[in-house]
Amino acid sequence: MIDSNNSTASKESPNNKIPADLHLIRSYVGEINSNTLATNWVELMRPHSATLSQSVSISSTGFISQLAATRTSDNACTGGCQGSIAYAGIANNDNVEAGQRQTSYAGYFEGTRRAGAGTTHGIEVNTANFGDTVAMSPVAIGGFGITPAIWIAAGAGYAGTTNSSAAIGIIDNGAKFEKGIVFSSTALAPRPDARMEALSLAPRQTISFYDASGKIIGNLYGRDAATGGDSMGLTFGGGAMVVENNRGDAILTAGQSSVTIASLRIQPRTPVNSSAACETGQITADADFVYVCTAPDRWKRSGLAAF
Repeated sequence: MIDSNNSTASKESPNNKIPADLHLIRSYVGEINSNTLATNWVELMRPHSATLSQSVSISSTGFISQLAATRTSDNACTGGCQGSIAYAGIANNDNVEAGQRQTSYAGYFEGTRRAGAGTTHGIEVNTANFGDTVAMSPVAIGGFGITPAIWIAAGAGYAGTTNSSAAIGIIDNGAKFEKGIVFSSTALAPRPDARMEALSLAPRQTISFYDASGKIIGNLYGRDAATGGDSMGLTFGGGAMVVENNRGDAILTAGQSSVTIASLRIQPRTPVNSSAACETGQITADADFVYVCTAPDRWKRSGLAAF
């Protein structure tokens, strides 16, 4: 059923800023109408949801409440058209009055699971590609025919915009996530080298680590492509961490109690004397000797000879 009603907005809105005489022209679809609005199960579960909505659609069958669909074959536009969009949401956060500034959402989704109930998703996004697979990389991301399940962009095409804070923010909102991002073992297609690429970064893009004060204390990143050189890899497994070259040869293997290095290059340095500052275990060398720090500030050396 569809019911329309002109109603007065409640003063019990979340921010209590809606004037009492504001009239909303509402439309109701499904198991809700102007008489059941305040006692509907959605409003009881999430107060100020249905009562503040311009249009309310609640399924009376327990299936799809609202469907939006479109197809490009119905669009004869050519030359840089917007394209077919099944559902669009636009939020304009333009209230700059003191005491009235607030958060705005172009979309909000909430999936609630009760004890003993089945699988619950906040949102599911699928793509179905019946054509060829168009490759994407951090340096060639927007090719014709790509099929990303989610496309996140900053600026919305407007002129004069500034940088957005982040592409994704993950927070706790009364509870915590057990894990951050989880990839199914079968979700990714293997590359020719049999490895599956879960995260792709361009040169100088980093994974950064922060301390409690917000200071960056570490970075993991690939060097600038302009420097050239063969690629390197870092792998974990079998109780070891392995640094390998692009052929898969182990350059360094760190086990539980030992480190194996395929080739070691020591930066030449000559201690001033046998009591020069050093830490136990420190090693250096020059053209004539290898120097080993056997105790704090105590060097010993061994001569080098041709063979």
